[in-house]
Amino acid sequence: GYVFDDPINHTDPDGKLPHVVAGAIFGGAIGGAIELGSQLCRGEKVNLRAVAGATLQGAITVYSRRVKRYRLAFRTNETR
Repeated sequence: GYVFDDPINHTDPDGKLPHVVAGAIFGGAIGGAIELGSQLCRGEKVNLRAVAGATLQGAITVYSRRVKRYRLAFRTNETR
């Protein structure tokens, strides 16, 4: 969540964390679109569960990578 769900003890002065959420939304959209496109190209009936799963997987993947990178940067700034 925003500022690691602790707005009392953490801040986001440079505003980078909202980009993490935007990246997760974009990653989810790409994951879902790729799965949907793959199903359509193979001539399969659209499986919405698979599309939803790929969407969720794309969002989680991008979010977790960006949060990890942000936390490393946050810890580095904290020690200065």
